[in-house]
Amino acid sequence: MLAAQVVYGGLRSMQHRGTGYSGMVSFCSDAQVYRKVGRGVVQEVFDTKTVAIDLPGKNVLGHNRYATVEDNEGDLALDNAHPMVGSWHGITISIAHNGNLTNASLLRGLLPAGSCVTNIDTEVILRRFCLAATNDPIEALKQALDGVRGTYSLCLLLPDMMIAVRDSSGNRPLSIGRRNDGSICVSSETCAYQSVDAQYVRDVAPGEIVIIRDGGVSIDFLSTLSSIGHAYCIFELIYFSAPGSELFGESVARFRIELGRVLEKHCPALTGTIVVPVPDSANFIAQGYAFTGRSGILQTALLRNHYMGGRSFIEPTPELRQERILHKFHSIRALIEGQRVVVVDDSVVRFNTLPHIVSLLRDAGAEEVHCRIAAPLITHSCHYGIYTPTREELVANRMSVEAMRKAVGANSLEFLPLEVLRGLNQQNKFCYACMDGKYPPFLEP
Repeated sequence: MLAAQVVYGGLRSMQHRGTGYSGMVSFCSDAQVYRKVGRGVVQEVFDTKTVAIDLPGKNVLGHNRYATVEDNEGDLALDNAHPMVGSWHGITISIAHNGNLTNASLLRGLLPAGSCVTNIDTEVILRRFCLAATNDPIEALKQALDGVRGTYSLCLLLPDMMIAVRDSSGNRPLSIGRRNDGSICVSSETCAYQSVDAQYVRDVAPGEIVIIRDGGVSIDFLSTLSSIGHAYCIFELIYFSAPGSELFGESVARFRIELGRVLEKHCPALTGTIVVPVPDSANFIAQGYAFTGRSGILQTALLRNHYMGGRSFIEPTPELRQERILHKFHSIRALIEGQRVVVVDDSVVRFNTLPHIVSLLRDAGAEEVHCRIAAPLITHSCHYGIYTPTREELVANRMSVEAMRKAVGANSLEFLPLEVLRGLNQQNKFCYACMDGKYPPFLEP
Protein backbone atom coordinates (compact mmCIF):
# COMPACT_ATOMS: atom_id res chain seq x y z
CA MET A 1 0.00 0.00 0.00
CA LEU A 2 1.43 3.39 -1.01
CA ALA A 3 1.74 6.23 1.48
CA ALA A 4 -1.12 8.29 0.05
CA GLN A 5 -3.44 5.29 0.26
CA VAL A 6 -2.50 4.82 3.92
CA VAL A 7 -3.19 8.47 4.71
CA TYR A 8 -6.46 8.30 2.76
CA GLY A 9 -7.59 5.43 5.01
CA GLY A 10 -6.58 7.35 8.10
CA LEU A 11 -8.46 10.47 7.00
CA ARG A 12 -11.62 8.47 6.41
CA SER A 13 -11.34 7.04 9.94
CA MET A 14 -11.19 10.57 11.34
CA GLN A 15 -13.88 12.18 9.25
CA HIS A 16 -15.70 13.06 12.47
CA ARG A 17 -13.02 15.65 13.27
CA GLY A 18 -13.76 17.87 10.27
CA THR A 19 -15.89 17.99 7.13
CA GLY A 20 -15.19 21.45 5.72
CA TYR A 21 -12.13 20.53 3.69
CA SER A 22 -9.89 17.54 3.14
CA GLY A 23 -6.37 17.62 1.79
CA MET A 24 -3.06 15.80 1.32
CA VAL A 25 0.49 16.79 0.44
CA SER A 26 3.14 14.29 -0.68
CA PHE A 27 6.91 14.51 -1.19
CA CYS A 28 8.83 12.36 -3.65
CA SER A 29 12.49 11.40 -3.31
CA ASP A 30 13.50 14.19 -5.71
CA ALA A 31 11.77 16.74 -3.41
CA GLN A 32 8.94 17.16 -5.90
CA VAL A 33 5.78 18.26 -4.04
CA TYR A 34 2.22 17.27 -4.84
CA ARG A 35 -0.84 18.84 -3.19
CA LYS A 36 -4.52 18.06 -3.55
CA VAL A 37 -7.19 19.77 -1.43
CA GLY A 38 -10.90 20.39 -1.76
CA ARG A 39 -14.12 21.25 0.00
CA GLY A 40 -16.11 18.49 1.63
CA VAL A 41 -15.48 15.06 3.09
CA VAL A 42 -12.64 12.73 2.10
CA GLN A 43 -14.59 10.74 -0.47
CA GLU A 44 -15.77 13.93 -2.17
CA VAL A 45 -12.23 15.24 -2.56
CA PHE A 46 -10.27 12.07 -3.33
CA ASP A 47 -10.79 9.24 -5.78
CA THR A 48 -9.69 5.92 -4.30
CA LYS A 49 -8.46 4.73 -7.71
CA THR A 50 -6.19 7.69 -8.43
CA VAL A 51 -5.07 8.92 -5.00
CA ALA A 52 -1.69 7.18 -5.23
CA ILE A 53 -1.19 8.45 -8.79
CA ASP A 54 -2.06 12.04 -7.89
CA LEU A 55 0.02 11.93 -4.69
CA PRO A 56 3.14 9.80 -5.27
CA GLY A 57 5.93 9.52 -2.75
CA LYS A 58 6.75 7.89 0.58
CA ASN A 59 6.02 10.89 2.82
CA VAL A 60 2.45 12.16 2.95
CA LEU A 61 0.59 14.57 5.25
CA GLY A 62 -3.22 14.72 5.38
CA HIS A 63 -5.86 16.76 7.16
CA ASN A 64 -9.63 17.04 7.61
CA ARG A 65 -10.49 20.63 8.46
CA TYR A 66 -13.03 21.83 11.01
CA ALA A 67 -12.98 25.61 10.70
CA THR A 68 -12.67 27.70 13.85
CA VAL A 69 -12.32 31.04 12.02
CA GLU A 70 -14.21 32.65 9.17
CA ASP A 71 -12.89 31.37 5.85
CA ASN A 72 -12.00 33.13 2.62
CA GLU A 73 -14.68 32.96 -0.03
CA GLY A 74 -14.79 32.36 -3.79
CA ASP A 75 -11.54 31.69 -5.62
CA LEU A 76 -9.51 32.03 -2.42
CA ALA A 77 -11.49 29.42 -0.51
CA LEU A 78 -9.00 26.60 -1.05
CA ASP A 79 -6.29 28.71 0.58
CA ASN A 80 -8.04 27.77 3.84
CA ALA A 81 -7.48 24.06 3.34
CA HIS A 82 -4.78 22.10 5.13
CA PRO A 83 -2.10 20.98 4.67
CA MET A 84 -0.73 24.44 3.86
CA VAL A 85 2.57 24.86 2.04
CA GLY A 86 5.38 27.41 2.17
CA SER A 87 9.03 27.89 1.30
CA TRP A 88 11.83 27.83 3.89
CA HIS A 89 15.30 28.63 2.54
CA GLY A 90 14.15 27.38 -0.86
CA ILE A 91 12.76 24.13 0.56
CA THR A 92 9.03 23.44 0.30
CA ILE A 93 7.43 22.60 3.63
CA SER A 94 3.87 21.65 4.57
CA ILE A 95 1.93 22.02 7.81
CA ALA A 96 -1.31 20.69 9.31
CA HIS A 97 -2.67 21.90 12.64
CA ASN A 98 -5.34 20.98 15.18
CA GLY A 99 -6.07 23.59 17.83
CA ASN A 100 -6.48 27.33 18.02
CA LEU A 101 -4.06 30.19 18.68
CA THR A 102 -5.44 32.92 20.92
CA ASN A 103 -2.93 35.59 19.88
CA ALA A 104 -2.88 34.89 16.14
CA SER A 105 -3.95 38.45 15.24
CA LEU A 106 -1.12 39.95 17.27
CA LEU A 107 1.45 37.60 15.75
CA ARG A 108 0.11 38.20 12.23
CA GLY A 109 0.62 41.93 12.74
CA LEU A 110 4.31 41.33 13.50
CA LEU A 111 4.90 39.60 10.17
CA PRO A 112 5.93 41.53 7.05
CA ALA A 113 2.98 43.10 5.27
CA GLY A 114 1.28 40.70 2.88
CA SER A 115 2.87 37.58 4.39
CA CYS A 116 -0.47 35.91 5.08
CA VAL A 117 -3.14 35.31 2.46
CA THR A 118 -5.70 33.89 4.94
CA ASN A 119 -6.89 34.73 8.44
CA ILE A 120 -6.14 31.18 9.62
CA ASP A 121 -3.90 30.85 12.65
CA THR A 122 -2.04 27.91 11.11
CA GLU A 123 -0.64 30.19 8.44
CA VAL A 124 0.87 32.40 11.14
CA ILE A 125 2.94 29.44 12.37
CA LEU A 126 3.89 28.54 8.79
CA ARG A 127 5.06 32.07 7.88
CA ARG A 128 7.00 32.44 11.13
CA PHE A 129 8.76 29.16 10.39
CA CYS A 130 9.60 30.25 6.85
CA LEU A 131 11.11 33.49 8.17
CA ALA A 132 13.17 31.83 10.89
CA ALA A 133 16.83 32.84 10.70
CA THR A 134 18.25 29.33 10.94
CA ASN A 135 18.97 26.34 8.73
CA ASP A 136 18.01 23.91 11.49
CA PRO A 137 14.33 22.89 11.09
CA ILE A 138 13.91 22.08 14.79
CA GLU A 139 15.29 25.46 15.79
CA ALA A 140 13.09 27.11 13.14
CA LEU A 141 10.05 25.39 14.64
CA LYS A 142 10.98 26.54 18.13
CA GLN A 143 11.35 30.11 16.86
CA ALA A 144 8.00 29.89 15.07
CA LEU A 145 6.26 28.71 18.24
CA ASP A 146 8.03 31.10 20.60
CA GLY A 147 5.45 33.53 21.97
CA VAL A 148 2.52 31.58 20.53
CA ARG A 149 -0.43 31.32 22.91
CA GLY A 150 -3.27 28.85 22.65
CA THR A 151 -3.25 25.23 21.58
CA TYR A 152 -1.69 23.20 18.80
CA SER A 153 -1.06 19.63 17.86
CA LEU A 154 0.64 19.96 14.51
CA CYS A 155 2.70 18.12 11.94
CA LEU A 156 5.30 19.66 9.67
CA LEU A 157 6.42 17.76 6.55
CA LEU A 158 9.76 18.41 4.85
CA PRO A 159 11.24 16.43 1.92
CA ASP A 160 13.28 14.19 4.23
CA MET A 161 11.46 14.28 7.57
CA MET A 162 8.24 14.81 9.46
CA ILE A 163 8.07 16.79 12.70
CA ALA A 164 5.18 16.39 15.14
CA VAL A 165 4.72 18.73 18.09
CA ARG A 166 2.11 19.15 20.80
CA ASP A 167 1.77 22.31 22.86
CA SER A 168 2.79 22.09 26.49
CA SER A 169 -0.78 22.09 27.80
CA GLY A 170 -1.60 18.93 25.80
CA ASN A 171 -5.06 20.34 25.10
CA ARG A 172 -5.49 18.54 21.77
CA PRO A 173 -4.53 14.88 21.25
CA LEU A 174 -1.64 13.60 19.15
CA SER A 175 -0.14 10.11 19.01
CA ILE A 176 2.43 7.94 17.26
CA GLY A 177 1.75 4.62 15.53
CA ARG A 178 3.82 2.10 13.64
CA ARG A 179 2.66 0.03 10.69
CA ASN A 180 3.57 -3.62 10.30
CA ASP A 181 5.98 -2.67 7.49
CA GLY A 182 7.91 -0.50 9.96
CA SER A 183 6.73 2.89 8.70
CA ILE A 184 5.71 5.47 11.28
CA CYS A 185 2.39 7.33 11.50
CA VAL A 186 1.24 10.33 13.49
CA SER A 187 -2.45 10.89 14.15
CA SER A 188 -4.81 13.03 16.19
CA GLU A 189 -6.67 9.87 17.24
CA THR A 190 -5.66 6.26 17.67
CA CYS A 191 -8.82 5.02 15.90
CA ALA A 192 -7.08 5.77 12.58
CA TYR A 193 -4.42 3.13 13.13
CA GLN A 194 -6.79 0.18 12.91
CA SER A 195 -7.72 1.07 9.34
CA VAL A 196 -4.12 1.48 8.11
CA ASP A 197 -2.56 -1.72 9.48
CA ALA A 198 -0.79 0.14 12.29
CA GLN A 199 -0.45 -0.19 16.04
CA TYR A 200 -0.68 2.62 18.56
CA VAL A 201 2.75 3.17 20.15
CA ARG A 202 2.31 6.14 22.49
CA ASP A 203 1.08 9.71 22.76
CA VAL A 204 3.21 12.65 21.79
CA ALA A 205 3.82 14.11 25.24
CA PRO A 206 2.75 17.68 25.96
CA GLY A 207 5.61 19.96 24.93
CA GLU A 208 7.37 17.20 23.00
CA ILE A 209 8.81 17.52 19.50
CA VAL A 210 9.02 14.21 17.62
CA ILE A 211 11.35 14.06 14.61
CA ILE A 212 10.74 11.19 12.18
CA ARG A 213 13.43 10.50 9.58
CA ASP A 214 14.55 7.35 7.72
CA GLY A 215 12.19 5.21 9.80
CA GLY A 216 13.74 6.38 13.07
CA VAL A 217 12.48 8.69 15.79
CA SER A 218 14.30 11.29 17.86
CA ILE A 219 12.83 13.78 20.30
CA ASP A 220 13.28 17.33 21.51
CA PHE A 221 11.20 19.60 23.72
CA LEU A 222 9.71 23.08 23.65
CA SER A 223 11.35 25.58 25.97
CA THR A 224 7.99 26.26 27.69
CA LEU A 225 7.70 22.69 28.95
CA SER A 226 8.68 23.35 32.57
CA SER A 227 6.41 26.34 33.12
CA ILE A 228 3.06 25.07 31.81
CA GLY A 229 0.59 22.65 33.33
CA HIS A 230 -1.71 20.28 31.49
CA ALA A 231 -5.18 21.22 30.25
CA TYR A 232 -6.59 18.26 28.33
CA CYS A 233 -9.90 19.04 26.63
CA ILE A 234 -12.73 17.28 28.49
CA PHE A 235 -15.05 17.82 25.51
CA GLU A 236 -12.84 15.52 23.43
CA LEU A 237 -13.73 12.66 25.77
CA ILE A 238 -17.42 13.55 26.12
CA TYR A 239 -18.23 14.20 22.47
CA PHE A 240 -15.60 15.02 19.89
CA SER A 241 -13.37 11.95 19.68
CA ALA A 242 -14.31 8.56 18.26
CA PRO A 243 -15.27 5.92 20.87
CA GLY A 244 -12.64 3.56 19.47
CA SER A 245 -9.79 5.92 20.36
CA GLU A 246 -7.45 5.95 23.34
CA LEU A 247 -7.17 9.55 24.47
CA PHE A 248 -5.28 11.24 27.31
CA GLY A 249 -4.60 7.81 28.76
CA GLU A 250 -8.31 6.88 28.65
CA SER A 251 -10.44 4.61 26.50
CA VAL A 252 -13.07 6.98 25.10
CA ALA A 253 -15.73 4.25 25.07
CA ARG A 254 -14.97 3.19 28.63
CA PHE A 255 -15.02 6.81 29.82
CA ARG A 256 -18.43 7.39 28.22
CA ILE A 257 -19.90 4.25 29.76
CA GLU A 258 -18.73 5.40 33.20
CA LEU A 259 -20.04 8.89 32.44
CA GLY A 260 -23.47 7.36 31.78
CA ARG A 261 -23.35 5.43 35.05
CA VAL A 262 -22.65 8.50 37.15
CA LEU A 263 -25.27 10.47 35.18
CA GLU A 264 -27.90 7.89 36.13
CA LYS A 265 -26.70 7.85 39.72
CA HIS A 266 -27.05 11.62 40.10
CA CYS A 267 -29.88 12.27 37.61
CA PRO A 268 -32.13 9.18 37.55
CA ALA A 269 -35.48 9.09 35.78
CA LEU A 270 -37.28 6.54 37.90
CA THR A 271 -40.48 6.53 35.84
CA GLY A 272 -38.65 5.70 32.61
CA THR A 273 -39.25 2.46 30.75
CA ILE A 274 -36.68 2.78 27.96
CA VAL A 275 -33.34 4.61 27.70
CA VAL A 276 -32.75 5.97 24.19
CA PRO A 277 -29.37 7.40 23.10
CA VAL A 278 -29.06 10.26 20.66
CA PRO A 279 -26.81 8.58 18.07
CA ASP A 280 -23.94 8.25 17.69
CA SER A 281 -21.86 10.10 20.29
CA ALA A 282 -24.25 9.27 23.17
CA ASN A 283 -24.49 5.53 22.44
CA PHE A 284 -21.95 4.47 25.05
CA ILE A 285 -23.17 7.06 27.55
CA ALA A 286 -26.69 5.62 27.31
CA GLN A 287 -25.26 2.12 27.75
CA GLY A 288 -23.81 3.19 31.08
CA TYR A 289 -26.99 5.06 32.02
CA ALA A 290 -29.12 1.94 31.49
CA PHE A 291 -26.69 -0.36 33.32
CA THR A 292 -28.75 -0.79 36.51
CA GLY A 293 -32.11 -0.84 34.73
CA ARG A 294 -33.79 1.38 37.31
CA SER A 295 -34.33 4.21 34.79
CA GLY A 296 -35.34 1.88 31.95
CA ILE A 297 -33.78 -0.60 29.56
CA LEU A 298 -31.53 0.41 26.68
CA GLN A 299 -33.42 0.72 23.40
CA THR A 300 -32.05 1.93 20.07
CA ALA A 301 -35.15 3.80 19.00
CA LEU A 302 -33.47 6.71 17.24
CA LEU A 303 -31.46 6.17 14.08
CA ARG A 304 -28.91 8.40 12.42
CA ASN A 305 -28.60 8.71 8.66
CA HIS A 306 -24.94 7.89 8.02
CA TYR A 307 -25.08 8.77 4.34
CA MET A 308 -25.32 12.51 4.87
CA GLY A 309 -21.67 13.27 5.60
CA GLY A 310 -20.44 14.77 8.85
CA ARG A 311 -21.72 15.94 12.20
CA SER A 312 -24.14 18.83 12.57
CA PHE A 313 -22.13 20.36 15.43
CA ILE A 314 -19.14 21.11 13.18
CA GLU A 315 -21.10 22.72 10.35
CA PRO A 316 -19.87 26.33 10.02
CA THR A 317 -23.23 28.20 9.97
CA PRO A 318 -26.52 27.98 11.93
CA GLU A 319 -28.43 27.35 8.70
CA LEU A 320 -26.27 24.38 7.72
CA ARG A 321 -26.42 22.96 11.24
CA GLN A 322 -30.22 23.15 11.29
CA GLU A 323 -30.58 21.64 7.83
CA ARG A 324 -28.30 18.77 8.79
CA ILE A 325 -30.27 18.03 11.97
CA LEU A 326 -33.62 17.96 10.18
CA HIS A 327 -32.44 15.17 7.87
CA LYS A 328 -30.11 13.40 10.28
CA PHE A 329 -32.37 11.51 12.72
CA HIS A 330 -35.27 9.09 12.38
CA SER A 331 -37.42 7.51 15.08
CA ILE A 332 -38.82 3.97 15.32
CA ARG A 333 -42.44 4.35 16.32
CA ALA A 334 -42.94 0.67 17.16
CA LEU A 335 -40.32 0.95 19.92
CA ILE A 336 -41.38 4.36 21.24
CA GLU A 337 -45.17 4.47 21.21
CA GLY A 338 -46.63 4.31 24.72
CA GLN A 339 -43.21 4.29 26.37
CA ARG A 340 -41.81 6.61 29.04
CA VAL A 341 -38.60 7.56 27.27
CA VAL A 342 -35.37 8.71 28.87
CA VAL A 343 -33.37 10.28 26.06
CA VAL A 344 -29.63 10.55 26.77
CA ASP A 345 -27.40 13.02 24.94
CA ASP A 346 -23.76 13.96 25.36
CA SER A 347 -24.20 17.74 25.56
CA VAL A 348 -26.39 20.73 24.80
CA VAL A 349 -24.48 23.63 23.29
CA ARG A 350 -26.47 25.79 20.87
CA PHE A 351 -29.85 24.06 21.44
CA ASN A 352 -30.24 22.86 17.87
CA THR A 353 -30.55 19.10 18.32
CA LEU A 354 -32.55 18.54 21.52
CA PRO A 355 -35.80 20.27 20.42
CA HIS A 356 -35.86 18.19 17.25
CA ILE A 357 -35.19 14.95 19.15
CA VAL A 358 -37.97 15.54 21.66
CA SER A 359 -40.34 16.41 18.84
CA LEU A 360 -39.48 13.14 17.06
CA LEU A 361 -40.17 11.17 20.23
CA ARG A 362 -43.47 12.93 20.87
CA ASP A 363 -44.57 12.42 17.28
CA ALA A 364 -43.72 8.72 17.62
CA GLY A 365 -46.14 8.43 20.56
CA ALA A 366 -43.87 8.67 23.61
CA GLU A 367 -45.97 8.89 26.78
CA GLU A 368 -43.27 10.80 28.64
CA VAL A 369 -39.91 12.26 27.58
CA HIS A 370 -37.15 12.79 30.13
CA CYS A 371 -33.90 14.34 28.92
CA ARG A 372 -30.56 13.57 30.59
CA ILE A 373 -27.40 15.35 29.45
CA ALA A 374 -23.94 13.96 30.22
CA ALA A 375 -22.06 17.26 29.99
CA PRO A 376 -22.66 20.04 32.50
CA LEU A 377 -24.07 23.30 31.21
CA ILE A 378 -21.83 24.83 28.52
CA THR A 379 -21.68 28.48 29.54
CA HIS A 380 -18.43 29.87 28.13
CA SER A 381 -16.71 30.02 24.76
CA CYS A 382 -13.96 27.60 23.86
CA HIS A 383 -10.90 29.35 22.46
CA TYR A 384 -8.84 26.23 21.90
CA GLY A 385 -10.33 24.34 18.97
CA ILE A 386 -14.10 23.99 19.44
CA TYR A 387 -15.97 26.64 17.46
CA THR A 388 -18.09 28.51 20.00
CA PRO A 389 -16.64 32.02 19.62
CA THR A 390 -19.43 33.95 21.37
CA ARG A 391 -21.23 33.27 24.64
CA GLU A 392 -24.46 34.55 23.09
CA GLU A 393 -24.77 31.44 20.92
CA LEU A 394 -24.66 29.16 23.97
CA VAL A 395 -28.17 28.36 25.15
CA ALA A 396 -27.14 28.12 28.82
CA ASN A 397 -26.47 31.86 28.72
CA ARG A 398 -29.92 32.64 27.32
CA MET A 399 -32.21 30.25 29.15
CA SER A 400 -32.56 28.52 32.49
CA VAL A 401 -32.79 24.73 32.60
CA GLU A 402 -36.52 25.04 33.31
CA ALA A 403 -36.97 27.36 30.34
CA MET A 404 -35.15 24.84 28.14
CA ARG A 405 -37.37 22.06 29.42
CA LYS A 406 -40.50 24.00 28.56
CA ALA A 407 -39.12 25.01 25.18
CA VAL A 408 -38.53 21.39 24.13
CA GLY A 409 -41.69 20.03 25.77
CA ALA A 410 -39.92 17.48 27.97
CA ASN A 411 -41.29 16.12 31.24
CA SER A 412 -37.90 16.69 32.83
CA LEU A 413 -34.43 17.89 31.87
CA GLU A 414 -31.27 17.41 33.93
CA PHE A 415 -27.56 17.98 33.37
CA LEU A 416 -24.67 16.21 35.08
CA PRO A 417 -23.28 18.51 37.81
CA LEU A 418 -19.81 19.85 37.07
CA GLU A 419 -18.40 18.65 40.38
CA VAL A 420 -19.45 15.09 39.50
CA LEU A 421 -17.69 15.28 36.14
CA ARG A 422 -14.55 16.58 37.83
CA GLY A 423 -14.67 13.60 40.17
CA LEU A 424 -14.18 11.23 37.23
CA ASN A 425 -10.71 12.66 36.58
CA GLN A 426 -8.67 12.65 39.74
CA GLN A 427 -5.47 13.81 38.05
CA ASN A 428 -6.75 17.39 37.67
CA LYS A 429 -5.24 17.69 34.19
CA PHE A 430 -8.37 18.67 32.26
CA CYS A 431 -9.70 21.98 30.95
CA TYR A 432 -13.32 22.73 31.96
CA ALA A 433 -13.27 26.36 30.81
CA CYS A 434 -16.36 25.97 28.60
CA MET A 435 -18.28 24.89 31.71
CA ASP A 436 -16.88 27.11 34.47
CA GLY A 437 -15.20 30.02 32.67
CA LYS A 438 -11.91 29.33 34.43
CA TYR A 439 -9.47 29.49 31.55
CA PRO A 440 -6.05 28.05 32.37
CA PRO A 441 -3.78 31.04 33.07
CA PHE A 442 -1.22 29.83 30.53
CA LEU A 443 -3.98 29.63 27.88
CA GLU A 444 -5.94 32.78 28.67
CA PRO A 445 -7.53 34.18 25.50
